[in-house]
Amino acid sequence: MSDIDWEHWKLEKNLPLWQVMLLSLGVNPDKVRIKRIPESIFISLEPEMKFESIADRKGYKDQDFDKRLSILIERRFEEKFESGTKKIDLEKFVNWAIKSDLSIPNELKSLYGKLVTKEQFQIVDGKLFFQSQAQFNSVKFKSQEDWVEVIREVVKLQCDQELNKTKLDEKFWSIFSEGYLAAFRAVGPMGKPIKASTIVKEAFSADHWWTRNIKRE
Repeated sequence: MSDIDWEHWKLEKNLPLWQVMLLSLGVNPDKVRIKRIPESIFISLEPEMKFESIADRKGYKDQDFDKRLSILIERRFEEKFESGTKKIDLEKFVNWAIKSDLSIPNELKSLYGKLVTKEQFQIVDGKLFFQSQAQFNSVKFKSQEDWVEVIREVVKLQCDQELNKTKLDEKFWSIFSEGYLAAFRAVGPMGKPIKASTIVKEAFSADHWWTRNIKRE
């Protein structure tokens, strides 16, 4: 059984990089003290760590910690899980780690659903997707703008492939889009499924997107 209070760390939200590094390896940050530099008010990105006991290291060597720390340092800006002032957004890091197949404890994985932006969401042909949907985890959109743009791209893709152009109306495609997101087990920023009525209101009707972008034949 893990000695880490995972729910506590989830509530902390933004953590120093070294604490996220330890959590990602299943090591309890509460069992570690770091050497502070008297001349500096900040903690180095690569702190000198002192464990309360050998057992608290969980069998890891210094080079194991250094290797994982270097990954976080190198990727924190590129993958946008840096939250400023040398801290890491734990939720964004976890979702990046899952997406990148980085080995992290199952307890850490289970704290969050997969958080995605429009750039990260995989828009695929419906037939291809439904053949392989089991591989996808539940996803949660970061913002309304993200899921709106994804819906529009999905509809454009499917409209191009639709032979029966008489089907091209808002009701048909809003229901299709609702089902598409449901298959991904995708939810909006508030954690609730995105309904067809919301899709019509926020994605299709806004700025007259439907009439401007979809050409009926």
